[in-house]
Amino acid sequence: MEDSYLDYMRDDVEVTWQCAAALRERYAALDLAKPVWKVYSEASIGKAHLEEMGVRGWNRAEFPEPLIAAILESYHGGRTECRIRRTAVPGVYVDFKSQYPTAFALQGLWRLVVARKITWRWVEPAEIQAVLDSVDVGQVLDPAFWKGLGVLVQVAPDRDRLPTRASYRGQGDRASYNVAVALRSGGPPVWFTLADCIASALHTGRAPRVVRAIGFEAVGEQTGLEPIDVGGEARYRVDPYEDDLIRRLVEMRTDVRAEQRAAAKEDDAEKAARMEGVQLAMKATANSIAYGTGIEINVIERRKLQTVTVHLPDGGFYGVKAERTEKPGSYFNPLLATLVTGGGRLLLAAAMTLVAAAGGEYAYCDTDSLFIVATRSGGLVPCRGGSGRLPDGGEAVRALPWGTVDRIVGRFAALNPYGSEATGGSILEVEDENLDPDSGERREIECFAIASKRGARFVRGADGRPLLTGRVGARSRSEHGLGHLQPPTTKDGGGDWMDRWWEHLLCLELGVEDDPPGWFDQPAVGRITVTSPREERAFRDYNRGRSYDGQVKPWSFMSVAHPTVSERARPDAPRTLIAPFERDAGRRLEMEWIDRGEVGGGAYRIRVDSSPEIRERSVAVQSYGDYFDDYRRHPERKLADPDGRPCHPWSRGLLGPRHVRLGEPGRIGKESNRLAETALPLELDEGAVVSYGDPRVCRNCGAILEGRQRLWCSEACRVRCRSRAPTRPATGGSDTARAGGNEG
Repeated sequence: MEDSYLDYMRDDVEVTWQCAAALRERYAALDLAKPVWKVYSEASIGKAHLEEMGVRGWNRAEFPEPLIAAILESYHGGRTECRIRRTAVPGVYVDFKSQYPTAFALQGLWRLVVARKITWRWVEPAEIQAVLDSVDVGQVLDPAFWKGLGVLVQVAPDRDRLPTRASYRGQGDRASYNVAVALRSGGPPVWFTLADCIASALHTGRAPRVVRAIGFEAVGEQTGLEPIDVGGEARYRVDPYEDDLIRRLVEMRTDVRAEQRAAAKEDDAEKAARMEGVQLAMKATANSIAYGTGIEINVIERRKLQTVTVHLPDGGFYGVKAERTEKPGSYFNPLLATLVTGGGRLLLAAAMTLVAAAGGEYAYCDTDSLFIVATRSGGLVPCRGGSGRLPDGGEAVRALPWGTVDRIVGRFAALNPYGSEATGGSILEVEDENLDPDSGERREIECFAIASKRGARFVRGADGRPLLTGRVGARSRSEHGLGHLQPPTTKDGGGDWMDRWWEHLLCLELGVEDDPPGWFDQPAVGRITVTSPREERAFRDYNRGRSYDGQVKPWSFMSVAHPTVSERARPDAPRTLIAPFERDAGRRLEMEWIDRGEVGGGAYRIRVDSSPEIRERSVAVQSYGDYFDDYRRHPERKLADPDGRPCHPWSRGLLGPRHVRLGEPGRIGKESNRLAETALPLELDEGAVVSYGDPRVCRNCGAILEGRQRLWCSEACRVRCRSRAPTRPATGGSDTARAGGNEG
C-alpha cells in the first residue's frame, strides 16, 4: 500500500461526496416525493413524475401471454447503418428533434399511459393491406395519418425491408447479433408494427403481405390523477387529464434552455446552473417515459438455473432452464415502446424516401440522424457502386444541392406536434455543425464511415488535413468500439486520444501524410467491473484461501488486456489477462497479470511485439495499433457490398441491403447485447446473449411439446411415429439466417 494510492482513495471519496451533494441539491429543486436514494438512473426521474401524478402502470394481466409475445416480437431498437463505406463524401447532417418524444406525441400515446384500460381487437387483414398497397410519403407527412398507427401486423416476408434481428456474418468474419432493415424472406409469419410495414412499402415500392392484424385502443381514464409542477415551478404545471406530458416537456425544455442561455450571457452562473439541471431533468423525463420505462427489463443473474416459461405469439409455450432471467420494470409497457421505436424508424424511412426521390443518397443513419450527400450546387461525387458516371467513367453518387436538402427538411414542418413558438418549424433540423463556428455561414462538411456507429464528420484545413467538427471535448466522431479502452497516456484522462485516433485514421484513408501516434505501440488496456454473480464466480478459485481484503468482490474493477491472435492460437495460452486497475500507462508492463479463465494458474508479464516466439510466463498482448488496424477493417455486417456479397473488411462505396432468408427463429432476451458493456472480444464473451433455447418438439410432426409431454404431442403421433419415419420440417439450408426474437 503506497501513499499515492491512499491519496487517490481519499480524493475519490471526497469527489464522490461532492458530486452526491450537488446532485442531491439539484434533485431537491425538482420537488419530487421519491427519495433521492431511490433514484437509480435517468429512468427513475421519469417514473418519479408519473408517481407524482398518481399514474398507475400497465395491467399486464389484461393481455393474454401470446399477445404480449407478439408485441415483444415486433419490438426493435433504433435504426443505424453505414450506407457509404470507407469513402469520404460531402453532405448535410440533419436529425429529428426529440425523435422518440415526437413519435410518441404524433401517435397520441399519452392516452395509453393514463387509460383506465387498453383493449385490443382483431382487424380485418384486407383493411390493413389496402392501407399498405396505397401508402406514399405524402400520407406519412400528414399528422392525421399517425393517429392510426396503433396496429401490429403479422406478415409473411417476401423480400420486404423489415427490421431483422439475426446473427449476421461477413466474409471471413465472426457472427454477431445485430438488427438490420434487411430484405427479408421465408420463415414463419412475423409480427411488426404498422409503421415498419409502411416503411418497407416506401423502400421497396410494394406492400408486405398481411396475414393478421391487431389494433389497440385506450378506454377511459385513470381516476385520482393529480397535476404536477415540473421542476417545482407553477408556470410548468401539467394536468394529466388535459395535457400530453411528453409534448409539454419538450416545449418547456425549449423555453428553459432559452432562459439558461440568457442567464449565461448575463453572467448569472447560479441561475444558469439551476436551469441546466431543470432542462436535463425534462429531457430525461421525456425520453424515459416516451420510450425507456416502457421497455425496462432488468437482467437478474441467478446462482442456480431457473425454470423459465417462454410464450410464443401463436399460443404455444415451452419451458427452459436459464441462469439469467429478465424482470420487467414497474412501468413496463412494451406496446408503447414498440410503437415509439417503429414510429422513429418510419420518420427515418420518410426522409430517406424523399432523398431518393430527389436522386440523392445518404451516407449513414443513426436512430434519429441522417447524413445526406450534398454540396452547395449539387453534382457527382466519386463513389464505388453509384449509378452516376464521371467523365473518366468512374462510378459516382449524386450530391443534392443544399437548397434541395432544405426543401426536404422543410416538408417535415407539417409533422411538428408542438404548440410553443420556440418549438415551431420542422422536426427535421439542420445541425449547427453544418455552420462555420465563426461566421455562422453554411459550410461544406464531410463524413467518413466504417460501420454502424463508427464514423466521423470533418472539414478540410487549408493544407488539406481533416479537422473534426464539433466543439472541444465533443468532437464529431464515434467512441463506439473504443469506450472500453483506457487512455493510452496518463495525462489524457479525457477523450482527446480518440480525437487523435480518428484524425490519424482519416489521414490514412484520405492519403494525407501523418505519423501514427507514439502510443500505438503501448499495450491496449481496458477496464472491467465485477457486476454480476456470473462474473464473480470466475474468481472463486482465486478467492479461495485469501483474506476478505485480498479477494475479488462485487464492484471490484480491474485492468484487462487481450493476447494477440497468435498467442490465443496456443492451446495452453491465457485468453484474457486481468490485473489490478492502473491508470499509469507506464506501469502496466511492470505489473503481474493473471488469466481470467484460470485465475489460480500463476502470474504473467505482458509485452507488445509481433514475434511468434513462445516465452515462459510472458504473453504478447494487443497494442493500440493492433486495435486500430482491427477497427479500421471492421465490416458493416448488416449490409452487402456493391457487388452484392456480404460486406467484408475492405469493402468500399455504396452498400445495399442484405437478403436474409429465415429458418425457424430462436428466442433471445431483450437485454442480450451486452457487448458494449464489456471489455471482451466477441468470441470471449460467452454470456453476451440471453438465450432461451429451443423448445422440445414432437418426434413425428414437429409441434412444440407442452407440460409433461416428452416425445410426442399426442397418442396419434406416437402411433404414427412407430409406423413410419419422422416428418419434422426442415429449418433451412446453409444460406438460412437464424433470427433472434424477443418473447414474453
